[in-house]
Amino acid sequence: MKQFLNPAMSLGMKFTTTIIVIGLLFIGFPVSRALGVSDNLVNNGGFEDGTASGWLFGQVNRAVYPNSVYPGAQAGNYWLDTSIPCSGCVSDLGDELTVAYDVLENTVIGQRYSAEIYFRSPQGGSAEFVVWALGGEVQESFGTGIITGSSEWQRLNLTFEIAQPGHNQLRLQVYYKTIGSIQYQFDGLSLVSKPWIIGHKYLYHHLPTGTYWGGPYSYDFEGWNECYVCSGVNGSANPRRIVGPEPWRREFGNGDGFTYPYLGIYDDSNVEMMKYLIDSQQKAGVEGWGIGFWSDALPQAPPVPKDNWYYGGWKTLVNDLIPYFQQTGFKFYVTDEMTYDWDLSQPPNTERMKNHANAILQTFKTEPTYLRINGKMVYFLPMVFIYKQQNRLAELTTALHEVESTLGETVFWLGYNDRFDDYALWNGVPISAFLDGYGLTGSIFDDTTTQGKIDFYSGVAQQLNSQQKGLVMGVISGFEAYYYNGDDSRIYRRNQGQRFTKAIDVFQGIRPRPVISFVTQAEWQEGKTIEPAVTWDDDTSTDPYKYLKMLATSLAKTTFVLPTLPPATKVDPLRAGEVYGKDAQLLGNTLPNQMAKNQVTTATVTFKNTGGAPWTQQTLTENAQGWYRLKVTPDWTSAFEVDLATSDMIAQGQQKVFTFSITAPSQAGSYDLTISMDHFGFGLFGETLTKTVTVTDVASPVPSPSFTPIDLKTLLGNYLLPADAHYEPADNKVNMFDAEYIIHWL
Repeated sequence: MKQFLNPAMSLGMKFTTTIIVIGLLFIGFPVSRALGVSDNLVNNGGFEDGTASGWLFGQVNRAVYPNSVYPGAQAGNYWLDTSIPCSGCVSDLGDELTVAYDVLENTVIGQRYSAEIYFRSPQGGSAEFVVWALGGEVQESFGTGIITGSSEWQRLNLTFEIAQPGHNQLRLQVYYKTIGSIQYQFDGLSLVSKPWIIGHKYLYHHLPTGTYWGGPYSYDFEGWNECYVCSGVNGSANPRRIVGPEPWRREFGNGDGFTYPYLGIYDDSNVEMMKYLIDSQQKAGVEGWGIGFWSDALPQAPPVPKDNWYYGGWKTLVNDLIPYFQQTGFKFYVTDEMTYDWDLSQPPNTERMKNHANAILQTFKTEPTYLRINGKMVYFLPMVFIYKQQNRLAELTTALHEVESTLGETVFWLGYNDRFDDYALWNGVPISAFLDGYGLTGSIFDDTTTQGKIDFYSGVAQQLNSQQKGLVMGVISGFEAYYYNGDDSRIYRRNQGQRFTKAIDVFQGIRPRPVISFVTQAEWQEGKTIEPAVTWDDDTSTDPYKYLKMLATSLAKTTFVLPTLPPATKVDPLRAGEVYGKDAQLLGNTLPNQMAKNQVTTATVTFKNTGGAPWTQQTLTENAQGWYRLKVTPDWTSAFEVDLATSDMIAQGQQKVFTFSITAPSQAGSYDLTISMDHFGFGLFGETLTKTVTVTDVASPVPSPSFTPIDLKTLLGNYLLPADAHYEPADNKVNMFDAEYIIHWL
């Protein structure tokens, strides 16, 4: 048991005390850093009012000094100096040698916080930084352990999660551990709420098999061709079709002219693309993905026939993404969309749900990047409300407990309820937190004011908290399902980003605080993505990272840094040229200077790719749109193109020799032709070859070959073997012996 005053005793509380020390300690000397999701909950952590108002003191001397008197504040203009021993000091905390600060906060199970304080002790005194969660039947504490001070500021930091219900106060406290004539100095106390920022991701966007910018598990346009009101066959989207007005805009399920991927359509099993998306989201503050699966297959039992959700999702996750998660610290959990067969008139498939949960949770039980809250694996069952509708909540409860029994540990279950006024029915069901509105529209569902939404969802959070359950709150940029499924009842445009700002503001205003910020970043068909985009629905911004920057600044409280782009060879060629640039250097040609009338000749032109985008014709378009080719424009006949080979992919730094035939005009004279590289549908680029050809009435005589003695000597030198050295002429004259040797070789 820790040897310091129990805050419950000093506050006159009566309950059982449990102390849990799980904090993480970071010590360093940072210049600056982001605090976290919400603003500092400590009102006077830096003493900038010139006093220690709000602070509590034990038996210690205390004084707040400005830099003008005693320089040395860690940040700002003031800092706190305390010392021991103290005789006759007025104490707020009994006889303890300590300082503290109380924050009134109704906490939620699973809620995460970060607390920090800057500490120094010129005499080398030791201290321990502790956070107490007070109120409720069981209190908790989180500590750094004992730290020895020095004359330099040290940052003591704790990140902790609430595991017990009923807390209404957080106390930040420093205990002095070295007795003697010692100074303990402090600055920069902060407490920040840090709910998880999780992105919702489906790994079901794919390209046809064999596409060089695809991935190993692709086989179709799955995920891009789902559109019930588009112009393709049977009302599906056709990504091979260019709908314009831009030459790169393919038709896919979000309709013409709406939010469009910055790097074009992509394959979710293209690992380089996934690394780019993860990198961009991490830099915006996203900490992990909730990865959705719709497959009826179990991880250990691949489906027959081929199932895109298994091959494109599960195998990508296990084989490729998890190793990258381990490198970057990115987290994930699984969302099982197959709780039932999307027919509410039928009973839920409980056995399948249990089989899926058992297989997935067992597979990742020891995986360090699988998201855990309070040490529990997170698992999302979106459509569990069907159990309530069919009076089967007891069946659900039994099933979840059976999964936990098989797993050997409890699970942090996430669920979705279809109503906000009947959470009392879920009492006793082991769902740890509920998602609002399944993340579809949530705080942007209508035009209620921001404060009105905060009040509404605060009421929801209070209902859930009374049952020891948390709220998972969607943070959404917009919602456009019309082109995806014809639903025109919920159309919420981005309004230049104002809806996203509203969603973030609502999230940060809800009390008790939500456990998870659920950011829907990959739903291109429904217009709510925040992945990098070249166009943003009705938002006129041209910044591909606009919404990630908004997320970073307003929610994660960090500075967004541009991510590293994937290799251009892994990007839609219709966008690669626009993003990576295209250029061409003319290396040479074999075009004649003179031709006879109507003469046909074969020529070559060589260009080097000096731009960033590769040259290819593997564009997956209905025609040659986006193909890279040679454009030949004679001034005596129609222009024509010379195509690459189907298998060509000319990367930056490589060169291509184009071979073609050209026919001279039928009239003598002087003619010009120009040759350059063409990105079909986009325009010409790179250096241009301009060639003047003189056309004569008759062809010029072809000169007969001539040889000089030194030519023959060189020829002989090239062909002579060491054993033939006695044949080598001793002079540079050609004689009969030389001719005889040539005949011998021929």
